[in-house]
Amino acid sequence: MPKIKDKKKYLTEIYGFEFPDSFFSFWEFTQELPEDAIGGLCSTLSISLAEVFDIFQDDFDPDNFNPIEDSRYYYDPPEFFTMLRGHTDGLHWGYYIDDPNNPVFQVAYYYARDAFEINVSGNNLFETVRYHLEQFYENTLEELVHYSDYREENEASLKELDEIREILRRYDTADRPEMGAAYTEKYYVQRAIIAKTRDYMGIVVPVHLYRPLAGEDKFQIWNYKPSEWEVAEYRKEALQALQEGYPGTALKLGKDLWIYHEFADITCELLDLAYEALGRNALRKMLDFRRNRSASQVKAFQEALQNPQETKYLSLYSDRIDTLPPEIGELTQLESLNLNYNNLKDLPEELGRLSNLQELYLVGNYLDRIPDAICNLTQLRKLDLRENPLAEICDRIGKLTLLEELCLGHENLTKFPVSLCRLTSLKKLYITASNIAELPPEIGKISALEELLLATNTHLDTVPSSFKDLQNLKLLTYKYYQNEHHNYEEPINLPSAFCELPNLEYLEFDTNRNIVIPSDIAKLANSLQSLKIGCYTLQELSPGIMQLKNLKELTVSCASLTKIPANICQLTQLENLNLYGNRIRHIPKTLGQMKNLKSLNLSRNCLSTSETAKLAQLLPNTEIECSYQNKYT
Repeated sequence: MPKIKDKKKYLTEIYGFEFPDSFFSFWEFTQELPEDAIGGLCSTLSISLAEVFDIFQDDFDPDNFNPIEDSRYYYDPPEFFTMLRGHTDGLHWGYYIDDPNNPVFQVAYYYARDAFEINVSGNNLFETVRYHLEQFYENTLEELVHYSDYREENEASLKELDEIREILRRYDTADRPEMGAAYTEKYYVQRAIIAKTRDYMGIVVPVHLYRPLAGEDKFQIWNYKPSEWEVAEYRKEALQALQEGYPGTALKLGKDLWIYHEFADITCELLDLAYEALGRNALRKMLDFRRNRSASQVKAFQEALQNPQETKYLSLYSDRIDTLPPEIGELTQLESLNLNYNNLKDLPEELGRLSNLQELYLVGNYLDRIPDAICNLTQLRKLDLRENPLAEICDRIGKLTLLEELCLGHENLTKFPVSLCRLTSLKKLYITASNIAELPPEIGKISALEELLLATNTHLDTVPSSFKDLQNLKLLTYKYYQNEHHNYEEPINLPSAFCELPNLEYLEFDTNRNIVIPSDIAKLANSLQSLKIGCYTLQELSPGIMQLKNLKELTVSCASLTKIPANICQLTQLENLNLYGNRIRHIPKTLGQMKNLKSLNLSRNCLSTSETAKLAQLLPNTEIECSYQNKYT
């Protein structure tokens, strides 16, 4: 492979600004870490290097080196250039370059699949890793204090962190002896900005090049969602300010609108004009990644089209795709297609030609209806449409008679789609983040259903008697999180129809309301093996629970239980009891009669030392966790 002698010059040609010396030193630092170089970072700190560091590899190929495109997330602002990746929810760090002509290499980070909030973590990559390391260090110290069962693992982690710190300080931050919280509190990095923005990063321009829009800055309201009319008025005023010599005004509005996909064209227009006026041409190029992008531009799709008869699996996960081209219909052997977290508003009818497709993933797109093409995929077994603004489900979905797993979920969904009741092969149905308030009588027709998850923002007022016809239902999860406009203390009833399922083995319900568990729950005594309750207002266990003679697992965590009922010993088959995060003060002697109990978690309760001492005597063969006891007055 051709060797690149001047890596700094090469990177400048790609990025449009000269990389700092600390970037090259950082690579040297990673090579001093224990064997799996990134190993020392990855395994201990959950950090890996982004594609830009491929330039240091022995087999580096400049013809296939696209570090910006390969490491860019859809919501990355033009100023953000990824350098490091985390391993949770799209966490990544990057240089945040306000002005490529005079770059300041502060490092920022955010979670691509969580709230769009960008924060600064250091003035270079070393400071960023050091800050992250000290956060890990502090968390590990806390676990060492409160969780004795993991002492060996935590002590090993602290040792690894000490080793990484020692190596890192030979390169940078040697003048900072603090560790853990003492470090993170002292060396918190801030930015010097002219005006705040929706993403928390603000704008950096000469003060005389910015004037605020008239009126209140509503983008500082966390849940503000501007209307089309408001955006049109903002745009008009920002463009006028731009003409009068205030490009910072257009820059701020463009960055405020960045998160709103529906205003992408206006966002790019404002930012392009602002960058041009400010002479930040390198950032103008970055806008191409936000403009319309077809799957035909994605390398994986291009390779699939070259071998259509051999391509059975295709993933275009988070590739910033706005359109799926008609050529998708050529991949007739495709069995699994992952289009999660893109920007698709529709799908081409040619998708319906994929006669062998069995799995289709469309999580996190912008579909407001189920495209007709999906309903022609008669071999489909799994369909995931969560996080799409679907308000209704078309009747034609009933054609998917082989569908076994379906996932839906959005606040726009207010009615349970009756069309789903014709899916006679459906075994798993997950409906999350919806506003469904009732189930239709036809639900009993989904006779093959084995798993059902319902997560709503509206309590199920109506559960029909036909619900008991779900004879094959084994797992049922019901989650209800009420919005802030209601009385949380007003009790609600767990639907008694849930207790009429003869073969139910797993039942979980979680709510922020005061829930009443019906005595009818005892009807599940012959089948129920696992019961999980999440309700912070729950103060006592229903007597009906004590009649679940075959129960093996009981979890009531983060609630308000003040005692363990003495008759809990009636649960003779119980193997795992989790009462984490309650207000329990006393241990009943009858607990000692539970001979099958393998694990007991009473952490974060209100037990005295003498009470916790009882546990070892009562349950000598049980694994017990009772760390970090609170003291309530």
